[in-house]
Amino acid sequence: MEVAIKDTVTVYPSTPALPLDGDHVLPLSHLDNDCNLRVTIHYFRVYVGNHHHLRRTSKPSDYPFQVISDSLSRALVCYYPLAGTLRRRAEDDDRLELFRSVGRGVPVV
Repeated sequence: MEVAIKDTVTVYPSTPALPLDGDHVLPLSHLDNDCNLRVTIHYFRVYVGNHHHLRRTSKPSDYPFQVISDSLSRALVCYYPLAGTLRRRAEDDDRLELFRSVGRGVPVV
């Protein structure tokens, strides 16, 4: 299968009021920081649209990309860490942390 990327859109939480205001760091558990469990998994989900079910009278909001983007935007209100960045802590102890900054979204290809 060949995939052509037409556009990348950043999806932001639908409501700006998050549980934590301002930039913040979320510590990870010991299990998350176990170096024996650190593996990189490349995961890419592809959705092949089937536009046969869409009629000419369908609204643009009925198209799969719009439905997925809107749903992700609503989910980011409760699951805001999904828009965070995994990084190493400033201390030199090889532990990871999740950095969440206000105004950050999730790229959708």
